[in-house]
Amino acid sequence: MSRMFAERSRWFLPVLVLALIGLAAPVAAQPFGAWLAMSPGFPTSHGYVRVPPNAALNPTGNFTFEAWVAITNNPAGEDCRSIAGKNYLQAWWIGLCTVGGRPTLRSYLKGGGSLRNGGEIEPGRWTHLAVVFNGTQRLHYINGELAATFLETGPLTVSGSEMRIGSDVSWERTPTGAIDEVRLWNVARSQAQIRDNMDNTIAAAQAGLIGVWALDGNAQDVIGPHDGSLQGTGVGFLTFPVAINCGATTATAHCLLN
Repeated sequence: MSRMFAERSRWFLPVLVLALIGLAAPVAAQPFGAWLAMSPGFPTSHGYVRVPPNAALNPTGNFTFEAWVAITNNPAGEDCRSIAGKNYLQAWWIGLCTVGGRPTLRSYLKGGGSLRNGGEIEPGRWTHLAVVFNGTQRLHYINGELAATFLETGPLTVSGSEMRIGSDVSWERTPTGAIDEVRLWNVARSQAQIRDNMDNTIAAAQAGLIGVWALDGNAQDVIGPHDGSLQGTGVGFLTFPVAINCGATTATAHCLLN
């Protein structure tokens, strides 16, 4: 398989990821028709999207991060996997960690020591997640539902490191699976705003929107100058829909089993 992957364009997806997304856990939602897919050969290799350093990627006031994910920690003994980060030792990081035996959304917003756990991310099933800081609280949302609330004071801390999707400069642990429609804001999105827009693509600038990485066959920032690039191995773009098991869906209809 590695030889075939090397001979073909890096935009094609390894068979392992196809099997994971298409056959593993039932797929509860299919947000969009293309996404970033990762099949890391841990611990010897990993792949991710690199976004060059820029002060705008480090909001110190209000903050919102959103993404669709269908990922797992693999192997099971590896505790945490990076969804996206700006150096978790210095600034913000969003990831999937095993906490008490459960796959849990974890965030850092002020570097090392700012760890918060809250909200379950079911392995291998498309899930929308959001992490918000509104000046006094940090909030975790799973599929538009408030999953955890923590007291938080500002300002948030900054890092000169690059931003990564599917990795972090201080935690190079790529999840197995897929990430889609990554959004970074310097405003605190409300629950209603998250719910109303999580199934819709964003193709134009909006107030407070720093960047949108739609991951539709490339790593470009849809609305701004923060284009990314693929780095490492075992990473590419899946550009055809997966089978779903809870009825028809479109880009504006959300489907959940539970």
